[in-house]
Amino acid sequence: MFFGVLGERVYMLYDVPHIFKNIRNNLLTYNFVIDGKVVSFKYIRQMFDEDQKSNLRLATKLTKYHFELLPFKKMNVRLATQLLSHSTAAAMRTYVHFGRIDVQALDTADFVEKIDQLFDILNSMTAKAERKWKKPLRLREVEHFDFLRDSIDWIGRWTFINLASGKEKKLPFHSGLQQTVNGVLLATWDLLTKFEFSYVLTARFNQDAIENFFACIRAKGRNNDTRTCTEYEQSVKHLAVNWLLQHPEGKTNCEDDADTFLTVMEHMKSIRRNADDTDGSIPATGLPSDLHNVADVTVVAASQIACHEPSTITDWPDLFELSEVDSNVVAYICGYLCMKVNARTDCSKCQSLYDNYRQHRSYLEETEFGSHEVYGHFRNFNWAKHGLQKPSFSLYSLCSSVEKIVQMNIEAVVSGRYSVAAKLLDIVLQAVDLQTFELESVCSAHQKQQLIYVTNLYLRLRIFHFVKIRNRELKDMEILRKNKAVTKKNRKLDKISHR
Repeated sequence: MFFGVLGERVYMLYDVPHIFKNIRNNLLTYNFVIDGKVVSFKYIRQMFDEDQKSNLRLATKLTKYHFELLPFKKMNVRLATQLLSHSTAAAMRTYVHFGRIDVQALDTADFVEKIDQLFDILNSMTAKAERKWKKPLRLREVEHFDFLRDSIDWIGRWTFINLASGKEKKLPFHSGLQQTVNGVLLATWDLLTKFEFSYVLTARFNQDAIENFFACIRAKGRNNDTRTCTEYEQSVKHLAVNWLLQHPEGKTNCEDDADTFLTVMEHMKSIRRNADDTDGSIPATGLPSDLHNVADVTVVAASQIACHEPSTITDWPDLFELSEVDSNVVAYICGYLCMKVNARTDCSKCQSLYDNYRQHRSYLEETEFGSHEVYGHFRNFNWAKHGLQKPSFSLYSLCSSVEKIVQMNIEAVVSGRYSVAAKLLDIVLQAVDLQTFELESVCSAHQKQQLIYVTNLYLRLRIFHFVKIRNRELKDMEILRKNKAVTKKNRKLDKISHR
């Protein structure tokens, strides 16, 4: 499989992200049969269709563009990795649990989960990673190496059945995936043992500098795949001046190199110094630092809400029950709210209560769980030290009441003149008595403050989700309108030409 050149062993690897893209693409036309179990794309589609029926979504990143793939969308790696992810597998298991999709979908969910783990190992990017499988390969990471060895054998047992003809067929990416996993395993082992590397970031095997370069060229000025020589020369000069090679623009089909163009410039500077025997240097431009948009949520008291006519007080929480999917999403969000509450307090009592609370409320090693805790159970990583935060029933009840109010009022509120969050908070404070709820991880002195904070933060998260889904719908409507206009125009042209 591999060969040597001048005593050095050469490992042949295929591009990992694009191999995983091919896994998704081939799932569209083939069923994968592994040890008698059928992996089918139709189960992922069933999960997505069920998810679209709910106010809240389990697989929030998935859109119709993950399923209705236009020619260029099939080349998009991000769409493939989002589809074959841990969150997709968790959503599928949740819908199977509630009987919303076929139980055979569990085999597909297991496949998606394992593919997600394999991709994380083959695409590790940082020396310190929170997720287990995204950690770099080190000699002490025995489980990672065992997983890669097992994966080689597991991939070798794949067979492919054409959905149209029902016949078995061999696919080119299959042997390429096996060869790449084996090559990464052996190359990494050589780097760690023979060359005494401390660790190996496997994403460095996947960097395609040429593709990144041409992505920048295509995006410069206007998206043009057929540039003339003059246009190409001008674009290259512009890129060189502004040093954009390490930063492809948005919506490209490749990711940032996370390097100064694989140290090409530093290498060129070194050659120039040696040739000229001078101390001159070229100013280096570093990578832009990562920017993390952290929402700074301000606690809004009832007295600070914009003045407007209050709505009639209604006991919204008793009007209806949340659907099983909505209740699971609410519980999942509540775990996030627990951590946010703890992060913003400097009270020693609150910290002590939270530490004790976290030790006794987790999804880890749990055999029994409530109907609203199913998604959290499947979404939790079994290898995590603490696992996802499991909310108390009191916090879940509070957020469930708020969610019911949102579902009943948000359509009317978003069309108003005042702040959407403020108006919703006003309705919540009128309809729900916050004093009847208690946060177990907060001391008595900070209960009222933190309850208002939790309510306000939940509303902001909920508004963000509403706007995100609504924008998707509006975008789809606009695309449909344009397609109809183009179709109508083409029909008129056909009639004219026929005359």
